[in-house]
Amino acid sequence: MVDFAIQSSKLGIAENMPTVLLSEAFMAKGSKNVHHRYGRYDRMRGRLADLVDSEGVKIKAPTDVYVISSINTALKRITITGDHSAGATVLAVGDTIRINGGTTEANNITFTVASLPTTAQIVVSETISSAGATAGNVFVGATPVIRYHRHIKLGSGTEYFILGTKYHLFLWLNSDKPLTVKWTNTVPAEVERWEIINHLRNVVATNDSDFVLWWDIDSSAGNDFEALDNADGIDYDGTAKRLTKCKYVTSYERYLVLGHTTEAGTAYPQRERWAGLATGGDDIDFDENGDSDAGSKDFTTTPGFLKGFARHGDNLVISKEDSMYKSWLVTADTVFEWQEYTLKVGNASSDSLVNDKAGRLYWLGSDLSIREIETPQPISTAIDVTIKQLNSAQAEFIQATYIDEFEEI
Repeated sequence: MVDFAIQSSKLGIAENMPTVLLSEAFMAKGSKNVHHRYGRYDRMRGRLADLVDSEGVKIKAPTDVYVISSINTALKRITITGDHSAGATVLAVGDTIRINGGTTEANNITFTVASLPTTAQIVVSETISSAGATAGNVFVGATPVIRYHRHIKLGSGTEYFILGTKYHLFLWLNSDKPLTVKWTNTVPAEVERWEIINHLRNVVATNDSDFVLWWDIDSSAGNDFEALDNADGIDYDGTAKRLTKCKYVTSYERYLVLGHTTEAGTAYPQRERWAGLATGGDDIDFDENGDSDAGSKDFTTTPGFLKGFARHGDNLVISKEDSMYKSWLVTADTVFEWQEYTLKVGNASSDSLVNDKAGRLYWLGSDLSIREIETPQPISTAIDVTIKQLNSAQAEFIQATYIDEFEEI
């Protein structure tokens, strides 16, 4: 078994664990990127998810992004496309804004708002350079990043970061430090989490509010995300009906799999749907009545909703609130076979599903215990006092990660 470390978001809570199954490990209070183990403090190596500009200042993910139409250097005035008073963050004198994505690198920094002559004009206090070929965008406000995703483009080897927030999907390229908008969420208030995955050469993203999105690496010159399959959603039966959103997405043996879908306006929280492998070369085809082996399955033997996907060995694991299933590929027309695990414990958080380097699968059980898929008893019995005090109303937002360097989850 790997070790476990339990910590709060502020790194202020330690749980000292017995060495029978779990070695003593905790994050020292008030420390950052420091790990206390066996009486020794070690710095945790790894890249921080901080994006910085040419001056070394951290770039905040904005709530609002406005395209710059012109810059008047003499008046220090920026003219934008849009209305800065109608965004999620209403701009005011004294606020800090950022220019990003322009070809004039000197402008890609922060500025202080001196005055707002019109709803399309911003006068700043600092000196501003001429726009150059591309003026870039104005960033207003700040919002947390819900999900980071790293993607390396095949062929070129270019590395990208994709950032999902309540308001946008952004693409970051470290070479010239642009943070560009690739999707704007329709109803930000509905967006609580993102799932972003690599599928074959492409990237697929979903937030259970907008369409299932994808970045078609081969055909999108601007590296933009767009609705997968059709502009109005996914065609799953060859008619005008559309799958318009889903909660969970995974890539399994070249099959793109969706879970907890909304189809033709009706939510199917127990449904798994997969895209078939079409004979015509299109690798993402959800039409059950077409020439691919696309299909769907409803897990209705128990009442719980789907809570995400994971891998365990060669199997695809489908987690529910009250049970766990495994599936695998077969040569029959059904494509998959399924079997419910004898372990009668479900999953409390899709983001708690995590594998160690040996492939073992762990998650936060629906009974507020830490579980391993092949172990009949919970592996967190020794720390029940801590586990059982977790706020079950917030359990779905609990996340797990595996740190290979310390062999800890």
